[in-house]
Amino acid sequence: MTRILILVNNDVGLYCFRKESIQHFVMNHNVQISLPDGDRVPEINTIGANSIFTPMDQRETNSNKDLYQLIR
Repeated sequence: MTRILILVNNDVGLYCFRKESIQHFVMNHNVQISLPDGDRVPEINTIGANSIFTPMDQRETNSNKDLYQLIR
């Protein structure tokens, strides 16, 4: 089974605009989603994806800072 990692900084956008894609992925793959804690995380988990809580600034434009937060 292939593993897929999705990195996002906003749970609402992921749930509202990518829910169908995630539902499709979880049928044949192990899906991990790295995101900050938010209101839509329980709904994302009911789809079948596993959440990894990662602290990140949702307004950050420097991807190096986000990468540093991820590997810390």
